[in-house]
Amino acid sequence: MSAVHLTFDNGPHPEVTPRVLEVLGRHGVNATFFVLGQHLAEPWGMSLAHQIRDAGHRLGNHS
Repeated sequence: MSAVHLTFDNGPHPEVTPRVLEVLGRHGVNATFFVLGQHLAEPWGMSLAHQIRDAGHRLGNHS
């Protein structure tokens, strides 16, 4: 059996990340999101990081 692990780098992005989360959720797929510290310093960035975590995905640092 083969496996694939999806990763998303240099986010979160206020327009793209919510759409990605919706598609992943619709298909029951989990991924790892490598986020930038400078984005987490913004209120929208931390909010998206919480959404990523709450949806069951992994977070990693990509600063």
